[in-house]
Amino acid sequence: LAMVSHDLRTPLTAVLGVAKLAQIDAFGQMPETAKEKLSQILTNGDQLLELINDLLDIEKLEAGKMQLLIEEVNLR
Repeated sequence: LAMVSHDLRTPLTAVLGVAKLAQIDAFGQMPETAKEKLSQILTNGDQLLELINDLLDIEKLEAGKMQLLIEEVNLR
């Protein structure tokens, strides 16, 4: 699981990096419709990256490499 998650995260990070550069016109002026699509790519890519990071955290918890600290919290 950790290996697959890492293998997914590496290219996803590269894709998101290029999308962010394109969104700020680092490669030249982009049409507004392209910027909207880039925004969707970034939003969905960030969500996928969070999911992958969660999977890696679960793997660390199961392997005993991370401890889960449970404590009461006042929500007010």
